[in-house]
Amino acid sequence: MILITRSLLLVQVHNRLSSKQTMVIRDTSFDDLKGEIEHLKEEIKFLKQNHIIYDHRLTRLTYTLLLF
Repeated sequence: MILITRSLLLVQVHNRLSSKQTMVIRDTSFDDLKGEIEHLKEEIKFLKQNHIIYDHRLTRLTYTLLLF
């Protein structure tokens, strides 16, 4: 499941980068970079939260399997 999620993220990154290459009309400003950094911080936060959730689920499944 995690591998599928990572490959989807790579596709999303590729799509984002390729779409920006065709739409660039002006130079990148400091504010543009700052906004992109904030967006990436939020995405990292989201991924960390998902990692914690999946790790907890895996721990519960492992514990359940050990009981049987």
